[in-house]
Amino acid sequence: MATFQLSSLPDAAVALLHMQDKPEVLTPEEEAQRRRERRRRQCRVSQRRYRDKKGSAEYNLKLDVNSLREHVQRLQGMRELLEQCWQRTFRTFVSQGTLKRLNKRKNVFWASTNVR
Repeated sequence: MATFQLSSLPDAAVALLHMQDKPEVLTPEEEAQRRRERRRRQCRVSQRRYRDKKGSAEYNLKLDVNSLREHVQRLQGMRELLEQCWQRTFRTFVSQGTLKRLNKRKNVFWASTNVR
């Protein structure tokens, strides 16, 4: 098993090891400065996160709006086709006299089922 000696390490590494063992003593001004810096850093992170989230939400809304527009256009096209089919069918019924025959049969049916 290999062991190391502090004398074999560079001076900077030895100093770093000693600094980790001892708690850093700060003056009240330095401590207040560190707290302010930490608060500022946290505010920047929070603002960045908020802007990213807001931008993402706006992007998703734009995608939703575009997909809804496409869906509405498809539905309008289907509606126009159905109207055309209905108009053609109605014209065919009228031109062939089918509508008049259906009305007569309806009247006969209702007259025969009418109980007095």
